Amino acid sequence: MKERIKYLNDKKVNVKGKYVAYWIQASQRTKYNHALELAIQKANQEQIPLFCFFGLTKYPAANQRPYHFMLEGLQQLKTSLADRKILFGVAKQSPDELAISIAQNAKLLIVDCGYLRIQKQWRKKVADTIDCQFIQVETDVLVPVEQASQKEEWAAKTIRPKIQSLTKYFAKELNEETLVKQMDKLPFQEYDISNISKVIDDLGVDKSVSIVQQFKGGEIEAQKRLEEFLNKKLKNYAKNRNDPSLNATSNLSPYLHFGMISPLHIYLEAMKFPPSESRESFLEELIVRRELSMNFCYYNDLYDKYEGLPDWAKNTLQEHAKDKRDYIYTLDQLEKAKTHDVYWNSAQLEAIHKGKISGYMRMYWGKKVIEWTESPQQAFEFLVYLNDKYHLDGRDANGYTGVAWCFGKHDRPWTERIKYLNDKKVNVKGKYVAYWIQASQRTKYNHALELAIQKANQEQIPLFCFFGLTKYPAANQRPYHFMLEGLQQLKTSLADRKILFGVAKQSPDELAISIAQNAKLLIVDCGYLRIQKQWRKKVADTIDCQFIQVETDVLVPVEQASQKEEWAAKTIRPKIQSLTKYFAKELNEETLVKQMDKLPFQEYDISNISKVIDDLGVDKSVSIVQQFKGGEIEAQKRLEEFLNKKLKNYAKNRNDPSLNATSNLSPYLHFGMISPLHIYLEAMKFPPSESRESFLEELIVRRELSMNFCYYNDLYDKYEGLPDWAKNTLQEHAKDKRDYIYTLDQLEKAKTHDVYWNSAQLEAIHKGKISGYMRMYWGKKVIEWTESPQQAFEFLVYLNDKYHLDGRDANGYTGVAWCFGKHDRPWTGRKIFGNIRYMIDSGLKRKFDTGQYVMNVNQLKKQSLK
Repeated sequence: MKERIKYLNDKKVNVKGKYVAYWIQASQRTKYNHALELAIQKANQEQIPLFCFFGLTKYPAANQRPYHFMLEGLQQLKTSLADRKILFGVAKQSPDELAISIAQNAKLLIVDCGYLRIQKQWRKKVADTIDCQFIQVETDVLVPVEQASQKEEWAAKTIRPKIQSLTKYFAKELNEETLVKQMDKLPFQEYDISNISKVIDDLGVDKSVSIVQQFKGGEIEAQKRLEEFLNKKLKNYAKNRNDPSLNATSNLSPYLHFGMISPLHIYLEAMKFPPSESRESFLEELIVRRELSMNFCYYNDLYDKYEGLPDWAKNTLQEHAKDKRDYIYTLDQLEKAKTHDVYWNSAQLEAIHKGKISGYMRMYWGKKVIEWTESPQQAFEFLVYLNDKYHLDGRDANGYTGVAWCFGKHDRPWTERIKYLNDKKVNVKGKYVAYWIQASQRTKYNHALELAIQKANQEQIPLFCFFGLTKYPAANQRPYHFMLEGLQQLKTSLADRKILFGVAKQSPDELAISIAQNAKLLIVDCGYLRIQKQWRKKVADTIDCQFIQVETDVLVPVEQASQKEEWAAKTIRPKIQSLTKYFAKELNEETLVKQMDKLPFQEYDISNISKVIDDLGVDKSVSIVQQFKGGEIEAQKRLEEFLNKKLKNYAKNRNDPSLNATSNLSPYLHFGMISPLHIYLEAMKFPPSESRESFLEELIVRRELSMNFCYYNDLYDKYEGLPDWAKNTLQEHAKDKRDYIYTLDQLEKAKTHDVYWNSAQLEAIHKGKISGYMRMYWGKKVIEWTESPQQAFEFLVYLNDKYHLDGRDANGYTGVAWCFGKHDRPWTGRKIFGNIRYMIDSGLKRKFDTGQYVMNVNQLKKQSLK
């Protein structure tokens, strides 16, 4: 309780005070109300009575709609408090003036917490005036705002870990106190609110907006809606929440707005349901997103003003303020839903007649007003007006944050594949544009390269490309040889486009920093792993020219697909599919106008690959594989071979490793030697079929889910990065007897009792890649044959990184994590695995000719050893 308490003045308890008074303002309920429980405790400690009061006055921008809803709740609140022997009354008076009057004879005054300007002003006025102790209790959030953060947060992703780290501490049941000494009579003239219509007339409240029938105010109704949502809608919330036609949301926002239900209460009730993506999605909205809005309004006093928006958002809107609008609507036209857009009109009509727009449509509703008004400032003003006038949950931190979000608040600059990694401007003294090639080692369908050419042509300066060659963690000569073959070819391909390219024997980040000194701007492709992000951050923090990252190794950029780590393929699939058509565009190749005469660094000769590997001191314990030759040309050949010869039967044959039915493109995708966009567009030229869809599911959904995992979870290659349910079930079975225990050396040398597992490991050793289905089996069995799940994870990451050409990659790490339950669900419990999915050799035999697979691998081994 103490963390929710804030003393609003430095006064002591008034020794002459006759009662404790609780000024109810934002928390209009009896259940899970920390302010009420503290008030009862204080009254009991002082052995004096307690009463509660509410000051009723005209509230800015509020009409009869919210008043009617609130008054229904206050009627019910009076009854509920009476059931607890607590007197409650409403006075027709400004809340602050009423509180000041009541405080004259109070031992102490307690109030709940408000985040808006007027609420803070009321409390400040009271605090500055009264002579008794004044305590505020923050009870309408799970984690108190100042506990979650001491500053205005940038986005959900910055406040989320802070709230999550405190959730367990604050998510505690709240015991209800019993008041010992009751108040005989209220010390003020009580205002009769039994006839709501009469009250509204008496207050002179605006009646131009109708009362809505869909929502009835009060704590009891709020509880009913919560139960209905949890029992009927929660299960499919993640799937349905953005479909306004299904009414799949909780509709609790009006009740939360008036404090008729507690977010702590909702959280505890929701946590009684099984863990699921739907439950997490709902709690993300209830806790993280909602409390982010409290943070905004608490720390930014311009929350309802255009001036309160982030500078980058105001700047970009100002730059485009004079862009031609296809439609311009007046406030009257918008208010009456008289636009050309039937969907927008429907959203506005929903606000008019229901008092609330379904979440996803509310975003659309806001965004379109920016497009249809004379200026962004006017759009903001119109939206605040409409939000306050028609929404039951308007005039609220959530409502104002929702409006501000439409203008970029809690968001980032959206430039499709482009992200600015620093806030520096173009260096006016710069002599060239430089493209740091790191993850996207190709010329075709490379958005970073095409942007670099565009920028160089715009600035009328030359462009060159560079690659920093250094020892990479866990990489041996196998991936180095493959990559160097590709870099040799890349140099030739870029030369064909009149673009100079060179490799330097230097850490990529240090090389980029050096080159940036004389660059107009620096461009880089996108990396998802820790070291890649560290390199880019170091460069961004150091250089003085503009630094642009272009995400070109996925079809849908990671942050465009999702703003969080996704639960499973089924949760990211609809998001990616909804954006696929937009991002699946042909990429025109630019022609560089001004060429670079000479590279501004010492070029490293990579013509003799063996010599380079020796010079770098790269580990040579793992052999080079003959089955894969690096480079963009070879990648294209493999794509054509797959599409023309294998795609037709892919769905049927993909899980049969004896048939070599897969594309074998993963090593090329790993090094960016081929673009997933290119592959997608080529595949789409073939007739629709189950096989085509199955292949694209793997290429786009499954692969980009792995990017999502590594981008949002920095522990992607650690056991600790697994889902809690998976770690818990594995821990419960950690001491189960293992029939076999193998050392890392035995596993690495394929010396187990299982001929199929050995064949998979030998395939990794001699081919540099395990066929997809066998790779899953290979990973699952190691869990069964090691001393602990932690050791199994460590061994698999080691083997994955050491032998696989497509190891040290988001896909590889996600594949390992999948074996331990990542992106999966709990299965029927069994020994060692608990609820983790299990695989057995008899399952292999049912799916394919295991004997043929073993023969194929033995033949591969013989060829490799020749």
